[in-house]
Amino acid sequence: MVGCGHGDGGGAFKIPAVSAEQVGLILQCAECNRLWLPDDGDRWQAYFDTDDELVFYCPECAEREFLER
Repeated sequence: MVGCGHGDGGGAFKIPAVSAEQVGLILQCAECNRLWLPDDGDRWQAYFDTDDELVFYCPECAEREFLER
């Protein structure tokens, strides 16, 4: 096991607590700013915007933006 390098002698690797905003792969809804967490079972939608950038929408916003027209 890899130690944390702080001389605690326990040999356990310690992972610092981080908020959802600090994790790089957390998606955010382009419309309502809701965060998608990896354990969320909802299916999010990805679309290219007018600048050819990939943007993500939570299920509720995707339905409102793209299916109700």
